Amino acid sequence: GVWDGVPVMIKPEEAVRGLHDTVGQQVRRDDSDVAPDDGVLVARLRAAGAVVVGTTVMHERGVQPTGYNPWYRGPMNPFDT
Repeated sequence: GVWDGVPVMIKPEEAVRGLHDTVGQQVRRDDSDVAPDDGVLVARLRAAGAVVVGTTVMHERGVQPTGYNPWYRGPMNPFDT
C-alpha cells in the first residue's frame, strides 16, 4: 500500500485496538477503556500498510492547542530523550 512500513503515532481520541482509549483523561484509564477494535482512521491507515507504533499525548479531550496534559505532561521530542 501507499503507507507500507511507515511508522505512525495516533492521538488518543482515535481508538487503537488493544490500547487505552483515554481522550487524554486520567479518569478513563482503566481496563474497561481498552479499545476492542481500531477506529475508522486507524483501520484505514493499517489497510494502507502503516505501522501503528502507539498513541501520543494530547490535552484533555483535545480542547486546547498546546498538547500539554497535567496527567501525562507534554509531548516529548524523541531526539531529546
